[in-house]
Amino acid sequence: MRNINQKAIFLTTFFVFALTTNLCAETVTYQTDPAVLKRLEELSTNLVHLQTLVENQNEVIKSQSAEIEGLKATREGKSAVSVPSEPEKKVEVPSWLEGMKQGGGISLRYEAFDMHGGTDQDRNRFRVKLSYGIDKKLGEDFTVGFRLATGGTTDPTSTQQTLTGNFVYKTVVFDKLYVKYIPSQLKDFGPIAQVELGGGKTENPFLRGSSPMVWDHDVTPEGIYEVIDLKALEFGESKLSPFLVGGQFPLADNAGAGLTDAELYGVMGGFNLEAGVAGFEKPIGWTSAFAYYDYRDYARNSNFGAFARGNTTGVAGTVLTAGDFNVINIYNQLKIPTTWVSVAPFFDYAHNLGDTVEDFKPISLDDAWGWGIKLGEAKKKGQWEAAYAYYFIEPNAVVGAFNNSDFGGVGFIGYSDRRGSMVKLGYKLTDYLTLNFTGFFVNTVTNIPDEETRRFQSDLSWKF
Repeated sequence: MRNINQKAIFLTTFFVFALTTNLCAETVTYQTDPAVLKRLEELSTNLVHLQTLVENQNEVIKSQSAEIEGLKATREGKSAVSVPSEPEKKVEVPSWLEGMKQGGGISLRYEAFDMHGGTDQDRNRFRVKLSYGIDKKLGEDFTVGFRLATGGTTDPTSTQQTLTGNFVYKTVVFDKLYVKYIPSQLKDFGPIAQVELGGGKTENPFLRGSSPMVWDHDVTPEGIYEVIDLKALEFGESKLSPFLVGGQFPLADNAGAGLTDAELYGVMGGFNLEAGVAGFEKPIGWTSAFAYYDYRDYARNSNFGAFARGNTTGVAGTVLTAGDFNVINIYNQLKIPTTWVSVAPFFDYAHNLGDTVEDFKPISLDDAWGWGIKLGEAKKKGQWEAAYAYYFIEPNAVVGAFNNSDFGGVGFIGYSDRRGSMVKLGYKLTDYLTLNFTGFFVNTVTNIPDEETRRFQSDLSWKF
Protein backbone atom coordinates (compact mmCIF):
# COMPACT_ATOMS: atom_id res chain seq x y z
CA MET A 1 0.00 0.00 0.00
CA ARG A 2 2.87 2.34 0.72
CA ASN A 3 4.19 1.90 -2.91
CA ILE A 4 0.77 2.77 -4.36
CA ASN A 5 0.64 5.93 -2.26
CA GLN A 6 4.12 7.01 -3.37
CA LYS A 7 3.22 6.42 -7.02
CA ALA A 8 0.09 8.51 -6.72
CA ILE A 9 2.02 11.39 -5.17
CA PHE A 10 4.70 11.16 -7.86
CA LEU A 11 2.17 11.27 -10.69
CA THR A 12 0.34 14.19 -9.12
CA THR A 13 3.59 16.14 -8.72
CA PHE A 14 4.63 15.32 -12.28
CA PHE A 15 1.39 16.53 -13.82
CA VAL A 16 1.39 19.71 -11.76
CA PHE A 17 5.02 20.41 -12.73
CA ALA A 18 4.37 19.73 -16.42
CA LEU A 19 1.29 21.85 -16.47
CA THR A 20 2.97 24.73 -14.70
CA THR A 21 5.98 24.64 -17.01
CA ASN A 22 3.81 24.49 -20.08
CA LEU A 23 1.64 27.32 -18.96
CA CYS A 24 4.54 29.57 -18.04
CA ALA A 25 6.28 29.02 -21.36
CA GLU A 26 3.31 29.51 -23.57
CA THR A 27 0.89 31.66 -21.64
CA VAL A 28 0.26 34.11 -24.38
CA THR A 29 0.18 31.58 -27.19
CA TYR A 30 -2.31 29.02 -25.77
CA GLN A 31 -4.52 30.91 -23.38
CA THR A 32 -7.28 31.17 -26.02
CA ASP A 33 -6.65 27.92 -27.90
CA PRO A 34 -9.74 25.58 -27.50
CA ALA A 35 -7.61 22.44 -27.67
CA VAL A 36 -5.42 23.69 -24.87
CA LEU A 37 -8.42 24.64 -22.75
CA LYS A 38 -9.90 21.16 -23.23
CA ARG A 39 -6.64 19.51 -22.22
CA LEU A 40 -6.42 21.71 -19.12
CA GLU A 41 -9.91 20.61 -18.10
CA GLU A 42 -8.97 16.92 -18.49
CA LEU A 43 -5.85 17.44 -16.41
CA SER A 44 -7.91 19.12 -13.68
CA THR A 45 -10.29 16.14 -13.58
CA ASN A 46 -7.37 13.72 -13.31
CA LEU A 47 -5.94 15.73 -10.40
CA VAL A 48 -9.21 15.48 -8.46
CA HIS A 49 -9.33 11.74 -9.09
CA LEU A 50 -5.74 11.29 -7.94
CA GLN A 51 -6.38 13.30 -4.77
CA THR A 52 -9.37 11.09 -3.89
CA LEU A 53 -7.25 7.98 -4.50
CA VAL A 54 -4.53 9.28 -2.15
CA GLU A 55 -7.04 9.97 0.64
CA ASN A 56 -8.56 6.48 0.34
CA GLN A 57 -5.14 4.85 0.44
CA ASN A 58 -4.27 6.81 3.60
CA GLU A 59 -7.37 5.42 5.37
CA VAL A 60 -6.45 1.87 4.32
CA ILE A 61 -2.91 2.32 5.66
CA LYS A 62 -4.21 3.58 9.03
CA SER A 63 -6.54 0.58 9.38
CA GLN A 64 -3.79 -1.90 8.51
CA SER A 65 -1.38 -0.25 10.96
CA ALA A 66 -3.93 -0.66 13.79
CA GLU A 67 -4.37 -4.35 12.96
CA ILE A 68 -0.58 -4.89 12.95
CA GLU A 69 -0.23 -3.19 16.34
CA GLY A 70 -3.04 -5.36 17.72
CA LEU A 71 -1.32 -8.55 16.57
CA LYS A 72 1.96 -7.41 18.12
CA ALA A 73 0.22 -6.64 21.42
CA THR A 74 -1.42 -10.08 21.44
CA ARG A 75 1.92 -11.83 20.94
CA GLU A 76 3.42 -9.78 23.79
CA GLY A 77 0.57 -10.72 26.16
CA LYS A 78 -1.03 -7.28 26.11
CA SER A 79 -4.61 -6.35 25.47
CA ALA A 80 -5.29 -6.29 21.76
CA VAL A 81 -7.18 -3.46 20.10
CA SER A 82 -10.72 -4.74 19.78
CA VAL A 83 -13.29 -3.70 17.27
CA PRO A 84 -16.52 -2.61 18.97
CA SER A 85 -19.25 -5.18 18.52
CA GLU A 86 -22.95 -5.06 19.04
CA PRO A 87 -23.92 -5.63 22.71
CA GLU A 88 -25.30 -9.09 23.49
CA LYS A 89 -28.94 -9.28 24.27
CA LYS A 90 -29.55 -10.00 27.97
CA VAL A 91 -31.74 -13.04 28.65
CA GLU A 92 -34.43 -12.17 31.14
CA VAL A 93 -34.75 -14.70 34.00
CA PRO A 94 -38.31 -15.19 35.28
CA SER A 95 -38.72 -13.68 38.74
CA TRP A 96 -39.90 -16.97 40.24
CA LEU A 97 -36.53 -18.57 39.36
CA GLU A 98 -34.44 -15.92 41.12
CA GLY A 99 -32.89 -17.18 44.36
CA MET A 100 -33.60 -20.83 43.50
CA LYS A 101 -31.02 -23.60 43.89
CA GLN A 102 -31.33 -27.25 43.01
CA GLY A 103 -29.18 -30.34 43.34
CA GLY A 104 -28.97 -33.91 44.45
CA GLY A 105 -27.27 -37.20 43.83
CA ILE A 106 -27.65 -40.81 42.80
CA SER A 107 -25.68 -43.86 43.94
CA LEU A 108 -25.44 -47.54 43.06
CA ARG A 109 -24.42 -50.01 45.77
CA TYR A 110 -23.40 -53.64 45.95
CA GLU A 111 -23.50 -55.09 49.46
CA ALA A 112 -22.44 -58.47 50.86
CA PHE A 113 -23.01 -59.99 54.32
CA ASP A 114 -20.77 -62.72 55.73
CA MET A 115 -22.45 -64.00 58.92
CA HIS A 116 -20.82 -66.14 61.66
CA GLY A 117 -22.18 -67.69 64.87
CA GLY A 118 -25.85 -66.84 64.52
CA THR A 119 -28.98 -67.76 62.63
CA ASP A 120 -28.71 -65.19 59.83
CA GLN A 121 -27.56 -66.46 56.45
CA ASP A 122 -24.99 -64.91 54.12
CA ARG A 123 -26.56 -62.39 51.80
CA ASN A 124 -25.92 -60.30 48.67
CA ARG A 125 -28.01 -57.36 47.58
CA PHE A 126 -28.02 -54.44 45.17
CA ARG A 127 -29.34 -51.03 46.20
CA VAL A 128 -29.95 -47.60 44.70
CA LYS A 129 -30.27 -44.19 46.27
CA LEU A 130 -31.57 -40.96 44.75
CA SER A 131 -32.11 -37.49 46.17
CA TYR A 132 -33.21 -34.27 44.51
CA GLY A 133 -34.02 -31.02 46.24
CA ILE A 134 -34.85 -27.37 45.62
CA ASP A 135 -34.20 -24.34 47.85
CA LYS A 136 -35.91 -21.03 47.14
CA LYS A 137 -35.14 -17.71 48.83
CA LEU A 138 -38.16 -15.56 49.62
CA GLY A 139 -36.87 -12.06 50.17
CA GLU A 140 -33.74 -11.49 52.20
CA ASP A 141 -34.58 -13.56 55.30
CA PHE A 142 -36.67 -16.61 54.36
CA THR A 143 -35.81 -19.83 52.53
CA VAL A 144 -38.22 -22.65 51.73
CA GLY A 145 -37.27 -26.01 50.35
CA PHE A 146 -37.90 -29.69 49.92
CA ARG A 147 -35.98 -32.81 48.98
CA LEU A 148 -37.25 -35.99 47.36
CA ALA A 149 -35.50 -39.28 48.03
CA THR A 150 -35.81 -43.00 47.49
CA GLY A 151 -36.63 -45.19 50.46
CA GLY A 152 -39.85 -45.78 52.32
CA THR A 153 -41.99 -44.59 55.21
CA THR A 154 -40.85 -47.30 57.64
CA ASP A 155 -37.20 -46.39 58.29
CA PRO A 156 -35.90 -42.95 59.40
CA THR A 157 -32.24 -43.92 58.99
CA SER A 158 -31.85 -44.86 55.32
CA THR A 159 -32.93 -43.71 51.88
CA GLN A 160 -31.39 -46.78 50.20
CA GLN A 161 -33.77 -48.82 48.05
CA THR A 162 -33.14 -52.56 47.63
CA LEU A 163 -33.51 -53.91 44.08
CA THR A 164 -35.96 -56.75 44.61
CA GLY A 165 -39.65 -57.60 44.26
CA ASN A 166 -39.76 -58.82 40.67
CA PHE A 167 -39.33 -55.36 39.08
CA VAL A 168 -41.94 -53.55 41.16
CA TYR A 169 -41.73 -49.75 41.10
CA LYS A 170 -39.69 -48.01 43.78
CA THR A 171 -41.06 -45.39 46.12
CA VAL A 172 -40.05 -41.74 46.38
CA VAL A 173 -40.71 -39.79 49.57
CA PHE A 174 -40.10 -36.34 51.05
CA ASP A 175 -37.10 -36.56 53.35
CA LYS A 176 -36.94 -32.75 53.73
CA LEU A 177 -39.76 -30.21 53.72
CA TYR A 178 -38.93 -27.03 55.58
CA VAL A 179 -38.91 -23.28 56.09
CA LYS A 180 -35.79 -21.46 57.31
CA TYR A 181 -35.61 -17.93 58.71
CA ILE A 182 -32.34 -16.00 59.11
CA PRO A 183 -33.28 -12.50 60.31
CA SER A 184 -31.07 -9.87 58.74
CA GLN A 185 -31.66 -7.59 61.75
CA LEU A 186 -29.69 -10.03 63.94
CA LYS A 187 -26.70 -10.44 61.66
CA ASP A 188 -23.62 -9.02 63.38
CA PHE A 189 -25.83 -7.84 66.25
CA GLY A 190 -23.80 -7.42 69.43
CA PRO A 191 -22.01 -10.74 70.14
CA ILE A 192 -24.26 -12.56 67.65
CA ALA A 193 -22.98 -13.38 64.19
CA GLN A 194 -26.17 -15.01 62.90
CA VAL A 195 -29.43 -16.56 64.11
CA GLU A 196 -31.21 -19.33 62.21
CA LEU A 197 -34.70 -20.64 62.94
CA GLY A 198 -36.17 -23.59 61.06
CA GLY A 199 -39.23 -25.77 61.03
CA GLY A 200 -40.71 -28.77 59.24
CA LYS A 201 -38.77 -31.89 58.27
CA THR A 202 -35.27 -30.49 58.32
CA GLU A 203 -31.57 -31.15 58.19
CA ASN A 204 -30.28 -32.36 61.56
CA PRO A 205 -28.94 -29.24 63.35
CA PHE A 206 -27.16 -31.42 65.94
CA LEU A 207 -25.01 -33.28 63.40
CA ARG A 208 -21.61 -31.68 63.93
CA GLY A 209 -19.08 -34.38 63.11
CA SER A 210 -18.38 -37.57 61.21
CA SER A 211 -19.44 -40.03 63.93
CA PRO A 212 -22.85 -41.75 63.43
CA MET A 213 -22.88 -43.22 66.95
CA VAL A 214 -25.81 -41.04 68.10
CA TRP A 215 -27.20 -39.82 64.75
CA ASP A 216 -27.28 -41.67 61.45
CA HIS A 217 -26.45 -39.10 58.76
CA ASP A 218 -29.70 -39.82 56.89
CA VAL A 219 -31.97 -38.84 59.81
CA THR A 220 -34.01 -35.68 59.14
CA PRO A 221 -35.87 -34.72 62.35
CA GLU A 222 -39.32 -33.12 62.38
CA GLY A 223 -40.24 -30.05 64.40
CA ILE A 224 -38.50 -26.73 65.03
CA TYR A 225 -34.90 -25.79 65.79
CA GLU A 226 -32.79 -22.76 66.65
CA VAL A 227 -29.11 -22.11 65.89
CA ILE A 228 -27.12 -19.16 67.22
CA ASP A 229 -23.64 -18.57 65.84
CA LEU A 230 -21.63 -16.17 67.98
CA LYS A 231 -18.95 -13.85 66.67
CA ALA A 232 -15.48 -15.30 66.53
CA LEU A 233 -13.07 -14.47 69.31
CA GLU A 234 -9.64 -13.77 67.85
CA PHE A 235 -6.39 -14.02 69.77
CA GLY A 236 -3.11 -14.01 67.90
CA GLU A 237 -3.41 -16.27 64.87
CA SER A 238 -6.28 -18.23 66.44
CA LYS A 239 -10.04 -17.84 66.06
CA LEU A 240 -12.71 -19.35 68.34
CA SER A 241 -16.30 -19.49 67.00
CA PRO A 242 -18.92 -20.60 69.59
CA PHE A 243 -22.38 -21.91 68.68
CA LEU A 244 -25.63 -22.89 70.43
CA VAL A 245 -28.31 -25.27 69.09
CA GLY A 246 -31.79 -26.08 70.35
CA GLY A 247 -34.45 -28.42 68.98
CA GLN A 248 -38.00 -29.45 69.80
CA PHE A 249 -39.16 -32.48 67.82
CA PRO A 250 -42.39 -34.52 68.21
CA LEU A 251 -41.75 -38.27 68.05
CA ALA A 252 -45.22 -39.81 68.54
CA ASP A 253 -48.57 -38.06 68.50
CA ASN A 254 -50.98 -40.27 70.45
CA ALA A 255 -54.61 -39.21 70.71
CA GLY A 256 -55.89 -42.48 72.19
CA ALA A 257 -57.06 -42.86 75.79
CA GLY A 258 -54.34 -43.79 78.25
CA LEU A 259 -51.55 -42.96 75.83
CA THR A 260 -49.01 -40.17 76.02
CA ASP A 261 -47.22 -38.17 73.36
CA ALA A 262 -43.47 -38.53 72.94
CA GLU A 263 -41.09 -35.68 72.15
CA LEU A 264 -37.40 -34.99 71.86
CA TYR A 265 -35.93 -31.87 73.43
CA GLY A 266 -32.29 -31.25 72.68
CA VAL A 267 -29.70 -28.59 73.42
CA MET A 268 -26.09 -28.34 72.29
CA GLY A 269 -23.23 -25.96 72.90
CA GLY A 270 -19.79 -25.98 71.38
CA PHE A 271 -17.15 -24.22 69.36
CA ASN A 272 -15.00 -24.40 66.25
CA LEU A 273 -11.39 -23.39 66.83
CA GLU A 274 -8.83 -22.51 64.17
CA ALA A 275 -5.38 -22.22 65.72
CA GLY A 276 -2.21 -21.19 63.99
CA VAL A 277 0.61 -23.52 65.01
CA ALA A 278 4.29 -23.18 64.18
CA GLY A 279 5.35 -25.63 61.48
CA PHE A 280 1.92 -25.79 59.79
CA GLU A 281 1.05 -23.69 56.75
CA LYS A 282 -2.69 -23.90 57.54
CA PRO A 283 -4.36 -23.59 60.97
CA ILE A 284 -5.29 -26.67 62.99
CA GLY A 285 -9.05 -27.10 63.45
CA TRP A 286 -10.85 -28.34 66.57
CA THR A 287 -14.59 -28.95 66.85
CA SER A 288 -15.98 -29.63 70.31
CA ALA A 289 -19.65 -30.09 71.22
CA PHE A 290 -21.63 -31.06 74.33
CA ALA A 291 -25.27 -32.10 73.87
CA TYR A 292 -28.16 -33.23 76.05
CA TYR A 293 -31.14 -35.11 74.57
CA ASP A 294 -34.34 -35.68 76.53
CA TYR A 295 -36.50 -38.32 74.82
CA ARG A 296 -39.58 -37.61 76.88
CA ASP A 297 -41.96 -40.61 77.20
CA TYR A 298 -40.29 -42.28 74.23
CA ALA A 299 -39.65 -45.57 76.12
CA ARG A 300 -43.31 -45.95 77.18
CA ASN A 301 -46.51 -47.29 75.62
CA SER A 302 -44.93 -48.49 72.38
CA ASN A 303 -44.01 -44.93 71.45
CA PHE A 304 -40.79 -46.32 69.95
CA GLY A 305 -42.91 -48.32 67.48
CA ALA A 306 -40.85 -51.03 65.79
CA PHE A 307 -37.60 -49.19 66.46
CA ALA A 308 -36.18 -50.87 69.58
CA ARG A 309 -33.23 -51.92 67.40
CA GLY A 310 -30.88 -53.16 70.08
CA ASN A 311 -32.52 -51.34 73.01
CA THR A 312 -33.78 -53.95 75.48
CA THR A 313 -37.55 -54.35 75.86
CA GLY A 314 -39.86 -55.63 78.59
CA VAL A 315 -41.68 -58.95 78.54
CA ALA A 316 -44.60 -57.62 76.51
CA GLY A 317 -42.32 -55.69 74.21
CA THR A 318 -44.37 -52.50 74.61
CA VAL A 319 -41.87 -50.59 76.79
CA LEU A 320 -38.11 -50.19 76.78
CA THR A 321 -36.46 -51.51 79.93
CA ALA A 322 -34.19 -48.50 80.15
CA GLY A 323 -37.20 -46.64 81.49
CA ASP A 324 -36.09 -43.36 79.94
CA PHE A 325 -33.48 -41.85 77.64
CA ASN A 326 -31.73 -38.72 78.91
CA VAL A 327 -28.56 -38.89 76.87
CA ILE A 328 -25.49 -36.72 77.24
CA ASN A 329 -23.13 -36.67 74.29
CA ILE A 330 -19.58 -35.29 74.11
CA TYR A 331 -17.90 -35.04 70.73
CA ASN A 332 -14.42 -33.81 69.82
CA GLN A 333 -12.64 -33.79 66.47
CA LEU A 334 -9.32 -32.35 65.29
CA LYS A 335 -8.28 -31.50 61.76
CA ILE A 336 -4.51 -31.40 61.29
CA PRO A 337 -3.31 -30.21 57.84
CA THR A 338 0.04 -31.95 57.41
CA THR A 339 2.14 -31.34 54.29
CA TRP A 340 1.23 -34.81 52.99
CA VAL A 341 -2.44 -35.22 53.86
CA SER A 342 -5.01 -33.86 56.31
CA VAL A 343 -5.45 -35.94 59.48
CA ALA A 344 -8.74 -35.83 61.42
CA PRO A 345 -8.96 -37.92 64.62
CA PHE A 346 -12.20 -37.90 66.69
CA PHE A 347 -13.62 -39.21 69.97
CA ASP A 348 -17.34 -39.65 70.70
CA TYR A 349 -18.93 -40.50 74.06
CA ALA A 350 -22.56 -40.93 75.17
CA HIS A 351 -24.20 -41.89 78.47
CA ASN A 352 -27.88 -42.45 79.26
CA LEU A 353 -28.69 -40.77 82.58
CA GLY A 354 -32.24 -42.15 82.43
CA ASP A 355 -31.30 -45.84 82.41
CA THR A 356 -32.86 -47.55 85.45
CA VAL A 357 -31.89 -51.15 84.62
CA GLU A 358 -30.01 -52.93 87.39
CA ASP A 359 -30.53 -56.56 86.36
CA PHE A 360 -27.38 -56.80 84.27
CA LYS A 361 -25.00 -55.09 86.69
CA PRO A 362 -22.02 -55.06 86.94
CA ILE A 363 -22.35 -55.25 83.15
CA SER A 364 -23.18 -51.69 82.12
CA LEU A 365 -25.92 -50.99 79.61
CA ASP A 366 -25.88 -47.22 79.37
CA ASP A 367 -22.51 -46.19 77.90
CA ALA A 368 -21.33 -45.81 74.34
CA TRP A 369 -18.05 -44.61 72.94
CA GLY A 370 -16.16 -44.52 69.70
CA TRP A 371 -12.93 -43.22 68.26
CA GLY A 372 -11.45 -43.04 64.81
CA ILE A 373 -9.29 -41.21 62.31
CA LYS A 374 -9.75 -39.92 58.78
CA LEU A 375 -6.94 -39.28 56.30
CA GLY A 376 -7.41 -36.98 53.32
CA GLU A 377 -10.56 -35.51 51.78
CA ALA A 378 -12.04 -36.62 48.45
CA LYS A 379 -13.53 -33.35 47.17
CA LYS A 380 -12.10 -32.99 43.66
CA LYS A 381 -11.01 -35.31 40.85
CA GLY A 382 -7.99 -37.42 41.81
CA GLN A 383 -8.33 -36.87 45.58
CA TRP A 384 -8.74 -39.76 48.02
CA GLU A 385 -9.68 -40.38 51.65
CA ALA A 386 -9.40 -43.25 54.09
CA ALA A 387 -10.96 -43.77 57.52
CA TYR A 388 -11.01 -46.17 60.45
CA ALA A 389 -13.33 -46.17 63.47
CA TYR A 390 -14.13 -48.42 66.42
CA TYR A 391 -17.42 -48.24 68.37
CA PHE A 392 -18.69 -49.89 71.56
CA ILE A 393 -22.44 -49.21 71.94
CA GLU A 394 -24.19 -50.78 74.92
CA PRO A 395 -27.90 -51.67 74.56
CA ASN A 396 -29.45 -48.72 76.42
CA ALA A 397 -26.84 -46.03 75.88
CA VAL A 398 -28.36 -44.33 72.85
CA VAL A 399 -31.70 -44.57 71.05
CA GLY A 400 -31.39 -47.40 68.55
CA ALA A 401 -34.02 -45.90 66.25
CA PHE A 402 -31.75 -43.10 65.07
CA ASN A 403 -28.09 -44.14 65.19
CA ASN A 404 -25.96 -45.81 62.50
CA SER A 405 -28.03 -48.23 60.44
CA ASP A 406 -25.00 -49.82 58.72
CA PHE A 407 -23.08 -50.82 61.85
CA GLY A 408 -24.08 -54.45 62.35
CA GLY A 409 -25.53 -56.86 62.93
CA VAL A 410 -28.28 -59.33 63.87
CA GLY A 411 -31.07 -59.13 61.29
CA PHE A 412 -28.72 -57.31 58.89
CA ILE A 413 -29.15 -54.02 60.80
CA GLY A 414 -26.93 -51.81 62.93
CA TYR A 415 -28.05 -49.51 65.74
CA SER A 416 -27.40 -50.34 69.45
CA ASP A 417 -25.87 -53.33 71.28
CA ARG A 418 -22.95 -53.42 68.85
CA ARG A 419 -19.16 -53.34 69.04
CA GLY A 420 -16.62 -53.45 66.25
CA SER A 421 -14.68 -51.68 63.51
CA MET A 422 -15.42 -49.74 60.36
CA VAL A 423 -12.91 -49.13 57.55
CA LYS A 424 -13.46 -46.96 54.49
CA LEU A 425 -11.60 -45.95 51.34
CA GLY A 426 -12.87 -43.37 48.83
CA TYR A 427 -11.55 -41.97 45.55
CA LYS A 428 -12.86 -39.11 43.42
CA LEU A 429 -12.99 -40.39 39.83
CA THR A 430 -14.29 -37.02 38.58
CA ASP A 431 -15.46 -33.85 40.30
CA TYR A 432 -18.93 -35.40 40.38
CA LEU A 433 -18.29 -39.15 40.72
CA THR A 434 -16.93 -40.92 43.81
CA LEU A 435 -16.04 -44.57 44.35
CA ASN A 436 -16.24 -45.82 47.97
CA PHE A 437 -15.42 -49.14 49.63
CA THR A 438 -16.59 -49.72 53.22
CA GLY A 439 -16.24 -52.69 55.52
CA PHE A 440 -17.89 -53.38 58.91
CA PHE A 441 -16.63 -56.05 61.32
CA VAL A 442 -19.20 -56.13 64.12
CA ASN A 443 -20.18 -58.30 67.10
CA THR A 444 -23.03 -57.90 69.55
CA VAL A 445 -22.36 -56.76 73.13
CA THR A 446 -24.90 -58.85 75.08
CA ASN A 447 -26.50 -61.23 72.59
CA ILE A 448 -25.96 -64.94 73.27
CA PRO A 449 -24.87 -66.67 71.15
CA ASP A 450 -22.73 -63.87 69.82
CA GLU A 451 -23.15 -63.28 66.09
CA GLU A 452 -20.35 -61.73 64.08
CA THR A 453 -21.23 -59.74 60.96
CA ARG A 454 -18.83 -58.89 58.18
CA ARG A 455 -20.53 -56.38 55.93
CA PHE A 456 -18.97 -55.04 52.72
CA GLN A 457 -20.23 -52.16 50.59
CA SER A 458 -19.08 -50.70 47.29
CA ASP A 459 -20.70 -47.47 46.08
CA LEU A 460 -20.61 -45.37 42.93
CA SER A 461 -22.07 -41.97 43.77
CA TRP A 462 -22.81 -39.07 41.41
CA LYS A 463 -23.60 -35.55 42.58
CA PHE A 464 -25.39 -32.99 40.47
